[in-house]
Amino acid sequence: MKKMKIMLTQLLLLACCVAIAAVPPGSKKKIVSRFIGIWELASVEAPDGQTYHAHAGQLKCFEANGTYRFLFVSDGGTVVTQQGSFKVLTNKMYKEDIEFSTNPNLRNVSSPVAYEFVNEDTLQLRGSVNNVPFREKWVRVKMPAM
Repeated sequence: MKKMKIMLTQLLLLACCVAIAAVPPGSKKKIVSRFIGIWELASVEAPDGQTYHAHAGQLKCFEANGTYRFLFVSDGGTVVTQQGSFKVLTNKMYKEDIEFSTNPNLRNVSSPVAYEFVNEDTLQLRGSVNNVPFREKWVRVKMPAM
């Protein structure tokens, strides 16, 4: 099962890398290209300021065509828990339009998300969906050396 997870991650990473090559230059396009790839949730900050480490296998894949997916990878398999589209609004804000979610309260919801690239491999997000605030730290998934 572990080999299957590694292969799935590698295939998704390869697809995202191919998508990066298709992004033409331009300021918003350059920002979008920084998002493109697979990110794993590293930590979540609760409203009281307490930081919690995330469970392994929570992935977010941004694609060059403006779509994204949340995936949950476990020993039992991989599930798409949310998908939709995203659009960069400014150098500090983007919007997610949720088309599908396993949580019915999140379907067909749009939400602005504040973002900050701490570096090329660390992304911090904060926002609110249906009046539920979130603060998250994501780390880029890299292809393991073979």
